[in-house]
Amino acid sequence: MGVDRELGALKAGAVVNPINVMLTPPEVAYVTRDCAAKVLIGTRETIAPVIAAGVSGLINVVFGSDDSEDMIPFDALVAELRSFEPVKVDPT
Repeated sequence: MGVDRELGALKAGAVVNPINVMLTPPEVAYVTRDCAAKVLIGTRETIAPVIAAGVSGLINVVFGSDDSEDMIPFDALVAELRSFEPVKVDPT
């Protein structure tokens, strides 16, 4: 996951659970169920086999602007951004 996506998820109050890229689709399906994932972010090539392995009930976000019935393009989410409140940092 890119740093921008991870920081965006944290800014939204989400908990990020990285998944090892070497896991098989059934193993990824297990991890998403075990951690009660709500969103799965990846490429079409990595998400499609996981959906086929039985993952359901997730919001599936794919990188780029590629669109399909079961996946939301990341570019579409960014395009919907209406405002952004910078994170305040106390340097002390």
